[in-house]
Amino acid sequence: MRLDLKAYAAVKMRLRRLTRRNWRVLMPVRIAALNRFTRGWTAYFALAHTPSVFQGLDEWLRGRLRQVRWEEWKRWRCRARNLCVLLLDDARDLDGAGGDHLDVCSTL
Repeated sequence: MRLDLKAYAAVKMRLRRLTRRNWRVLMPVRIAALNRFTRGWTAYFALAHTPSVFQGLDEWLRGRLRQVRWEEWKRWRCRARNLCVLLLDDARDLDGAGGDHLDVCSTL
């Protein structure tokens, strides 16, 4: 069984609606709506032998969610602060092997 092009286009259109940057909801609410839709969609098309389609949609959806997050961090100062928080979390995982980015983050 293959995935119909019309069904693929409909899924992409629905995911676009759920990941619009002008839909101002909290990220957990957005992810809950996405999970509800994608769980049902993948269960319906589970018999389709097209893992590359699912993988491609997953990569595309992650990119859309990154765009949404970046739009939430509109100002450069907010972006820098949030990126530093993420970098500091990664640096703690490296057992103190942080680099120069930690000095930049301490000035914010």
